[in-house]
Amino acid sequence: MENASDSLVKTADIPVVPTAPRQKAWKPILKFTAAAGILSYLLYKVPFSDIWAAMMGAKWQLLLGAVVMTFLVQWTTADRLRRLLAVSGNRISTWQIFEINLSTLFYGLFLPGGNFTGIAIRFYRLSAEKQNAYATGVALFSDRVISTVTLLFVGILFWLPYRQDEGWIPLWIMAGALVGLVGAIAAFLCADQFRFMRPLQRLLTRFGGKIGGKIRSALHDQSKCSTAELFRICLLSIVTHLLGIAAYTLIAQSLGIEIGWVAMGWVRSSIILATMIPLTPSGIGLREGASLLLLTQMGVSEETALAFSLLVFGMTVLLVGVVGGLFEGRRLAKF
Repeated sequence: MENASDSLVKTADIPVVPTAPRQKAWKPILKFTAAAGILSYLLYKVPFSDIWAAMMGAKWQLLLGAVVMTFLVQWTTADRLRRLLAVSGNRISTWQIFEINLSTLFYGLFLPGGNFTGIAIRFYRLSAEKQNAYATGVALFSDRVISTVTLLFVGILFWLPYRQDEGWIPLWIMAGALVGLVGAIAAFLCADQFRFMRPLQRLLTRFGGKIGGKIRSALHDQSKCSTAELFRICLLSIVTHLLGIAAYTLIAQSLGIEIGWVAMGWVRSSIILATMIPLTPSGIGLREGASLLLLTQMGVSEETALAFSLLVFGMTVLLVGVVGGLFEGRRLAKF
């Protein structure tokens, strides 16, 4: 008869197969399938040889300028997050966040889950030093909200001079997204003041236990950010988007697209808003479709519009991710 220890040993020898990842494996497969389907349709409509010819005719000096602007975008983004993390006592430097952000883009390029996996890695790296995961999560959430709100604000502001030429649809989309986002955040922050949301709040408090308390504590710490500092953070976010508009404009000019810096302001916001839809990894296909739809209405040829979108991906996502891979390789080599 087997004793208890032998039974435990045999049980321990049995490999435990994680079921959750397998159950969710269809999600990245579906995203890659959607991206492949959209790109296949676009390439069927516009021959890749024409797109490649347009890309090869781009002026490399202007593309180099776009790369410089892109890294400035990453730097100001890192400094914005540094300020939000500092509210909870996390004194991580802008350079450290800059490296982590680039590494996040690197992992998001190829890991299943795309940007969501990269965000998880970013969250882990940022919270590892301070061991304050809840405060880090709240800071990252606040950073994303501020970035999205200012993106839509800049897009609407830059659309106004073109309202008679380009129609009202871009405005309704951006304004609707802005109102929906601000409304959702306001309802979340003021939930205790709405009677119909009190049962939900009590339920979360009852079953959230220590986790709910820590999240509320982190939100309380984040609310200590002064009005002056919050204004500086929002202003820095606007500067970040202006640098991003400059990068997009330089890429467009390298291809001979002359639609102007102001028009590119709302075009960029619309394209980024489209890539936020969690349908494809890194917005692949959605970026190209949005660029084709918007730019062709402004007199740009189809092959040039798609060349623009591919260069935007290459200069602002792929190249930055490769540099992030170099940073990550150097970090891992130290272990």
